[in-house]
Amino acid sequence: MHVTPKIYVAVFPFLSLVSLFAADPVAVSVGDNIVDGGIIQPYQNKWKLVGKAPDGSVKEMGTWSDDVQVVDLDGRKVIKRKQSWNYGSGIETYINIVEHKTLTPILSQYVNSGGLYYRFEYTDKTLRYQRSPYPKDESAKVKISGPMEQGEVAIKTPVYDFNTGMFGLLIAGFPLKTGYAARFPVLNVIEPEKTIRPDQGETLHHPAAPGMAGSRLDVRDDVSGKIVESC
Repeated sequence: MHVTPKIYVAVFPFLSLVSLFAADPVAVSVGDNIVDGGIIQPYQNKWKLVGKAPDGSVKEMGTWSDDVQVVDLDGRKVIKRKQSWNYGSGIETYINIVEHKTLTPILSQYVNSGGLYYRFEYTDKTLRYQRSPYPKDESAKVKISGPMEQGEVAIKTPVYDFNTGMFGLLIAGFPLKTGYAARFPVLNVIEPEKTIRPDQGETLHHPAAPGMAGSRLDVRDDVSGKIVESC
């Protein structure tokens, strides 16, 4: 396998949960007591995905399954999560292992039917990675036949696993409430060669407009300003 010697861990801007009148987001670091994954219990679910186009037409997009277990691994309680999207012509699978209490990432892995693959193994000080060659230009095609990239890098700032499969399950460990805001660092899978910026990450927004029932949770990439998840 080909080893790429120069690679750095990168983070998106912080994620925050804020109301329309919220104060500045609280900076949350990996291992902070404010995050509690202990509320997450084992579960299994499966649902059907359906997309709706602007013209009103509906397209079935397959099924998504999500399996979470809480097990012992090397003397500590961990969450093992496996998600699979079967869209008919192929399957995408995410596998994640994180500490149960702190949600500190241990392993993240992804593979799809087209041959795209990545794996990240986290320790306190380093990140080991193995991945398919990935184009810097999103419009370019992935060359699956290219040599795999692998290596080990020092982590300047510990990061959470959000973009590599944990998604909203990570957010479940935060003390969510209307008006709450938090900012935390996450790994940039697409461009890991970017340098970590400790003042960046992703931001959770938990807005609630006056007179409206319920609330909405948004996760924003602070660099691009785009909403990357909403529920």
